[in-house]
Amino acid sequence: MSVCTSALTYTSLLLLCAVSAPERAHVLGIDVDRLYTDWQHTGEHTIDVRLPVDVFCTQCVLQWRYVSGNNWGVCEDGTGAIGCGPQEEFRACADVAITRTGENVSITTTPSTVQPGMSLSTSTNNSGTATTTEATTTTTTTTTTAQGGSGVCRPVGVWETIPGMDDWCVNNCNHTPPYCPSSHCTCD
Repeated sequence: MSVCTSALTYTSLLLLCAVSAPERAHVLGIDVDRLYTDWQHTGEHTIDVRLPVDVFCTQCVLQWRYVSGNNWGVCEDGTGAIGCGPQEEFRACADVAITRTGENVSITTTPSTVQPGMSLSTSTNNSGTATTTEATTTTTTTTTTAQGGSGVCRPVGVWETIPGMDDWCVNNCNHTPPYCPSSHCTCD
């Protein structure tokens, strides 16, 4: 979790925050950059954080990142397990004000939108200079056949001999919503 501050417009601040080294916010009572959880259920979870004590702003971006760690992958030792390899990652930002206790701030906002299918691209060069390119339209189509739900699923083809794929097929094909690609699994 981090906080970016600047006198820039909100959109420019978002882009700057994505490429800079912002102030760190920490989970209360834990002075680490990562928090490992053992949440066994879905839904809303609350984590209290401690903001940097010397950061005050009327327009800041609070950003956070969550790596799920619940996808099947290949571990460093070559075996397969849930949590190994690349994992699904979620990122989000919020427009916030950080004030001293009791201080009131009047904030005027201007809507800033990027239409669905549009993206802004930002990159940095070796000197640390940020470059922003114009919004571009992209369309992505993904087709997945969900055949699961029966309970009895097993790997097929090259996946048959991979350790742990039996469990992967059962877990993913019977998940809600199911993810059961025919290239990996078959279900009776």
